[in-house]
This record gives sequence, C-alpha cells and structure tokens, in this order.
Amino acid sequence: MRFAFLFLCSLFFLAACSDKQPERILILGDSNGAASDGWAVQLQKQAPEYTYCNLSISGNTIGFDNLGRDTLNTLKNLPSYLERARQQMGDIDRVIVWLGSNDCKAVFDSLQEQVPANLDALLSGIEQQAGVSGNRLLLVAPTPYAADSLLEAKYWGGNDRLKRLVPQFEALAAKHQRGFVNLYDSLCMDFPQLNKDGLHLNETGATKAARIISNYLSNN
Repeated sequence: MRFAFLFLCSLFFLAACSDKQPERILILGDSNGAASDGWAVQLQKQAPEYTYCNLSISGNTIGFDNLGRDTLNTLKNLPSYLERARQQMGDIDRVIVWLGSNDCKAVFDSLQEQVPANLDALLSGIEQQAGVSGNRLLLVAPTPYAADSLLEAKYWGGNDRLKRLVPQFEALAAKHQRGFVNLYDSLCMDFPQLNKDGLHLNETGATKAARIISNYLSNN
C-alpha cells in the first residue's frame, strides 16, 4: 500500500514537471539582433530551453527617431512591443535589451547626454508595464565600433561615444539591481575578427556574444 502511494506521488510529480512552461524571453535589439545569423538566432540555438520573441529591428535606437522615423525609437514603441510579445508568448518572464549603437551615430553627437536618461526611462517602463525587474531584466552593453577609417561617415566618432556610455549603462543597471552584460569590453580585443563591416557582428562574433548571454541566463 505504501509503495502504491509513493508510486502515485511520483507520477503526480512527473506530471507537474512536464507541465512546466519554459521561460519566455522578449528581445529588444537592433540590426545585430535582427540579422539572420545574428546573436538572437545564435542564442536560440545555444539555449533552446527558452521561448523567444525577438523584436529586434535594424536601425532601432533607445530613444531617438533614427532616420527621422519614430518607428525606430524603442522608448516610444515600448507598449506595442510588449503587446506583440504577449500575443506571441503570453506572459513575459525575461527581457534582454541590446541597444545603444545607433544612439551613438554622428547625427546624435550633440544629444548624448539624453541617452542614459532615455535608457533609464526604457528600463523603468519595462519594469512597470511588463513586471520584469532585477536580474531578469538584462541590459547588454553593445559591441564596439571599428576605427572611423573603416566606417561610413554617419558612424564617425561612434566608438568614442559608445565607450563613454558603457560605464553609464553599467551604473544604471547596478543602481536598480538589473542584470548587466558588458559585451563592449568582452569582445573589444577580438572585434576586428568578429565584425562584417566595422559595426555589425559576423557569425563568429554573434556566436561568441550569444554564448556570453547564454551563460548569464543559465546562472541567473
């Protein structure tokens, strides 16, 4: 009788485990996340135990109307992103934000003091509207720009601007105990071998970036 009771308990336990839903991750990114061989695709290969909604868009910024288009302003479009994610996945358990490269374009040089404030507003909006906070809200500092001589004029000075922003990104994450991965520093030394055109990661670079993010997810 006791054996039968224990057997039934084990069946109920296994059934409960099998019904457990995988964690659902919303990705907000730019062209490095939107690419067919980009880091978001590589992350899904490396960590298939999660469900993903990748809403990365080429040209996306944290909080500027890039190319004069408000559709490339993540802060303005956050409510619609969250709604799309809920329609696709249901609840949102984690959010990964990899943005900031386009906010460092030459056209936004005089507006750099707005970037940390825009980022803080974006992350706070995610916390308030999606209920995702702490280390389940992961901020990723973007990978570097190449030297200006290797870039189109619209990107000149981008690496200097981004390099100044990375410590501010880290401080914002620490202030509110959000997750933080510093890919700028992690991939800086090898970046010449990891990019396609001075800004966008090649498949090797995207795979390395995804591995770092995957390790973060598995440990947090």
